[in-house]
Amino acid sequence: MSAIVRQWLVPNIGGGRVPAVEVLRVGFGARRHIRKNVLHHLPQEITITRKGGSVTLEKSLARLVRAGAIARADALERAAHQDELGARLTQPGPTGPRHRQGGSSISGSRVELL
Repeated sequence: MSAIVRQWLVPNIGGGRVPAVEVLRVGFGARRHIRKNVLHHLPQEITITRKGGSVTLEKSLARLVRAGAIARADALERAAHQDELGARLTQPGPTGPRHRQGGSSISGSRVELL
């Protein structure tokens, strides 16, 4: 297993739904936490492995709000850490690159990160 991807479908302002994602690139630490069944440590692993392509749900939601795709209230309703999302939404400038060129390779398939 090289990554764990969770997806939430959030109402799009223009109608329909848009995916907000959380990606954990699985490294040694995450494997150890999964093996020991201490899953409450996985959110910390997302932060640790962000340079390797991991993305928090809050970062994904913030990007969607800034892009005008979803309402702030919908993002806050779905955020696991509302304080982190609130901080991201009040920061000036973008919350990071909107896309990774060509996506990330995960177990042979291509995934484009929001």
